[in-house]
Order: sequence, then C-alpha cells, then structure tokens
Amino acid sequence: MITLSGVSKTYSKDASRPALAEVSLTFSAGEMVAVLGPNGAGKSTLLGMLSGILTPTAGLVDGSPVRSVVLQQTSLDKLLTVRENARIFASVYGVSSEQLALRIGEFADALELADRLDDRVGTLSGGLARRADLLRSLMVGPELLLLDEPTAGLDRDSAPEIIAQIRSLRDRHSIAVVMVTHTLEEAEIADRVLILHDGRVILDDSPTSLLEPMRDRLVLQTGAVLDAEERLTTGRYMVPRERIEKLTRELNEQDEPYGVRAVSIGDVYDRALGGVR
Repeated sequence: MITLSGVSKTYSKDASRPALAEVSLTFSAGEMVAVLGPNGAGKSTLLGMLSGILTPTAGLVDGSPVRSVVLQQTSLDKLLTVRENARIFASVYGVSSEQLALRIGEFADALELADRLDDRVGTLSGGLARRADLLRSLMVGPELLLLDEPTAGLDRDSAPEIIAQIRSLRDRHSIAVVMVTHTLEEAEIADRVLILHDGRVILDDSPTSLLEPMRDRLVLQTGAVLDAEERLTTGRYMVPRERIEKLTRELNEQDEPYGVRAVSIGDVYDRALGGVR
C-alpha cells in the first residue's frame, strides 16, 4: 500500500539531528500499526510522511492510498452539527452526495452516532466528539487512516471504546490504521508495534513476537533495590522465572512489599529505550 525506503527528514541545516533517519517501512492494507516513542522520537514526522504533508529530505515514499488524518485535537466546527461537519469535509474532497449519504449512514452506525448526527459538536462529550471526528475522517473512504493519539484527553471508559471502534472499522473495511499513542496498553491490540527513538526504528514486530523472548521472565515490582537484577525503571525489574521464588521469599523475610506480573508491551518499550539512552 505505502512504503518508505531509506527516508530521512531534517528541518534545519544540521543534518546530524534528523527527525527521521534512514527509515524503511512498509504498511499493508488492513494492517493496524501502533507507533510508540518518547517526545522527539519522530512519530509526528512519520505521520506527516505517510499523509503526504511532508516530503523527505532523502529517500522515497512509494504509494498513494486514499488517506485521512485524525489529530489529537478535533478539527470539527463546534457550532455545526456532526452531520454538517461530515458533509463539509466530504465536499472539500469531491465526495458525491450519494456516496456521502451511504457513508454517513454506515459509519455513524458503526461509531454509535446515528442518534447524534444532528447535535452540535459543542454539546458533545469528549468521547462523542472524538467519534464525530472519526466519522468526518471516514467520509473520503480512506484506505489509510492516520491517528495521532486518538484517545488523548479521554476518560478511562471512553478511551477503550474508541480503540475498539477503530479496530472494528479496520476489520470491516480493511482500512490500514497507523496510530501514534503514548498509552502502551493500546499497542497490544495492534498487528505491529513500531518503537522510534531519535528518528530511527529500534523495534518493529507484532506484539506476540516482541513478547515471545520474554516468556521466561516476569516483572517484579518492589521498593527494595535489587542490584543483581535487570532494572526497567525505578522499582521495576525483569527477572527470570526461576529466580522469582527465591527473591520473593527474601522480600517476605525483609517485610518488603512486592508485586509480580507477566511482561507487557510497556516493559518491552522500557527495555528497548533503556538500551539506547
């Protein structure tokens, strides 16, 4: 669908600090990709390349799918209704009235907005406004949907609902989804996870494949200092399963509280970044 080959992007004459550095990636139809990384890693620049807004300083972007972008802040007119916002966006891109009616009906049902189409956006909750923004983006019939932190600012109930609806849209319509997120749990439902650091891809694989090498490890959380163990962050250690019983026994003897759990994508992320800092 769309491929980046050796793509680099710099915003100044200082080529030693590129926003993207020799990135080669392919995104396929119907694929859901989560993009992770700290601030300044190159996530927004990657979205800009995929959307066609930015051109590479070096390298090639090949492919021209129908694209739509949903930003962190909704781009809707709050004085207009959900339907009016969708109609204006569609008219800008030359969508016929017949196609518009079909898409509004189909996608409004999928996003559970059918009974809110004639509500002014300014009267909607954050979760409903985010759905309305998704509805707007779908009016062009995108083959590639680019999402910049789609759950930013939403409450803990609305955020999972939005992610579930995005995944459902992908499944039903074979829309490729590239989603930048700081919520590591959201990455676990993607087909692929990309981790960027300093403009470079440091990990690119399925959540299952990323977690597979860690199946013989557990995460031990404790306030105690364990010098001999691999530390992910303060108070969090990656520990071989065979050592857990001994360590927890020692912590019990020291009356130190602790917790043990399976390794998550968040732990893979922290471990990857710990290796490049």
